[in-house]
Amino acid sequence: MFCPQCGAAALQGQRFCTECGVALGSSGASSPAPETPPAPAEPEVVLNQLFRFSPMQTSFGCNMLALNGGRPETLTLLDFLSHF
Repeated sequence: MFCPQCGAAALQGQRFCTECGVALGSSGASSPAPETPPAPAEPEVVLNQLFRFSPMQTSFGCNMLALNGGRPETLTLLDFLSHF
């Protein structure tokens, strides 16, 4: 028996998929395994989706904590660049 959503193998009588959590049919009929694996992700497509569906293009977080003279200090962008 295989999960109809993710294709993971499931034990006979198992009610939920251990991989994705989808409810497995109680009819006892097993679904065939997926014939081909999913295509690998294209880096350009992933980057375009990150820009489209997140605020990554307009803003992003940055940890500006640095050791300045041996002690930790939060720097401004100008201080960070000048010490770099």
